[in-house]
Amino acid sequence: MILTDDATMPDHAPSAGFCLRCLVKKILFAMFAMACCLLPQRVLAVLELEITGGVDTGYPIAISDFPDKTEKRIGSQMSQIIRNDLQFSGKFSPLKLSAMPQNPGAAEEITPSLWHDMNAVVAGTVAVAGGKVVLTYQLHDLTTGKNILNKNISFGAHQIREASHLVSNQIYEALMHERGAFLTKLAYVSVNPKLDFPYQLVISDYDGYNEKVILRSREPVMSPSWDPTGAKLAYVSFESKHPAIFIHDIRNRSRVVLSKFSGINGSPAFSPRGDKVAMVLSKDGNPEIYVADLNTKSLKRLTSNRVIDTEPAWSPDGNYVYFSSERGGKPQIYRVAVANPEDVARVTWENSMNLNPSVSPDGKFLALITRDDSGYHVAKQDMDTRFITVLSRNRYDESPSFAPNGSMIIYSTVVRGKKSLALVSSDGRFQANLPSNTGFVSAPAWSPFLN
Repeated sequence: MILTDDATMPDHAPSAGFCLRCLVKKILFAMFAMACCLLPQRVLAVLELEITGGVDTGYPIAISDFPDKTEKRIGSQMSQIIRNDLQFSGKFSPLKLSAMPQNPGAAEEITPSLWHDMNAVVAGTVAVAGGKVVLTYQLHDLTTGKNILNKNISFGAHQIREASHLVSNQIYEALMHERGAFLTKLAYVSVNPKLDFPYQLVISDYDGYNEKVILRSREPVMSPSWDPTGAKLAYVSFESKHPAIFIHDIRNRSRVVLSKFSGINGSPAFSPRGDKVAMVLSKDGNPEIYVADLNTKSLKRLTSNRVIDTEPAWSPDGNYVYFSSERGGKPQIYRVAVANPEDVARVTWENSMNLNPSVSPDGKFLALITRDDSGYHVAKQDMDTRFITVLSRNRYDESPSFAPNGSMIIYSTVVRGKKSLALVSSDGRFQANLPSNTGFVSAPAWSPFLN
């Protein structure tokens, strides 16, 4: 599907930014495009998660080093990944204990000295049988004295991280009563000027491991957005001397052009059902919010204003699109009804500027970038009270994206003078950076749940 016209105008493309007028001017410099390579490639640089706050504020849980007789110490690897997962969620304070009973449910093996201040304990063993690795583990609730989980998991030796994330999801759901997001992915843009193709669209595990390049280009790539199945990404590419929106099928390595009108084609966002894409187009003069129906190939204009409207984000029910606009004088966030574009309302009022909306999966909160006297910070607004809580204290944050369970927010910031990714729990207690070893990274998008 291609939405296009044949007129030629100066090339622009919107992206998350701090001044909506300056935003279009900045993009005018990114014009001269070359060919792209669509074959997935392993990235040499790995995002390294660095915890910066909130280590000891969560649910206290002890996790053993699972004993095993394998040469690769698979049990120790798995237990460390699980501890990391639970800590990175912002809701746990995992403790490593090496002297752990294999049966934590046995009353005679639970002593105050061993389980002091713990609410739960995870213990188990790893064995190899029939060419497969088998983890047998138990989750024991020390407050009730009952085993919550008794699990056996079989997997290949190359699936250690995947199996560990699965265990983390099971523990998280059993104790937090909501689905874990440890088997999800991130999409982001990596830029390394030393490479022949410096602009790369990358996907990785949620914690930065298993990076793969799905697009390489000599020209800018922007604004990745996942479809609700996690099988496709929409993004903006300048490879043809003009910004165009592509939909890229990750599994079969193919893509199609969605929009290449004259002027701006930017900020694509899949609807919750995946049948529509909201975007920013300037084909009629001013940058406005449009919605493309992928089934009918129709295009609907949602906004009409003399200022820039940009950065669309869908409500979970698909009935509304949130966006950034200067129509009130300075950038704030507004909401427009998809069925009735005349129904437009302003939703942010605090601070001098609010940008980059991202709606939580339950629709109760809005992640955004807010500006105060100290800079641009990730914040969360309660949809009912409209109260904004600042979650980070960096100076140059942008592009927040909720985890599919709403527990964490990934965003772009500056770490040691370089564009990097960062994580913050939705309550602000846990924070971590994910800098890249080479180049810089930005524009993160958290995937939906992947079955």
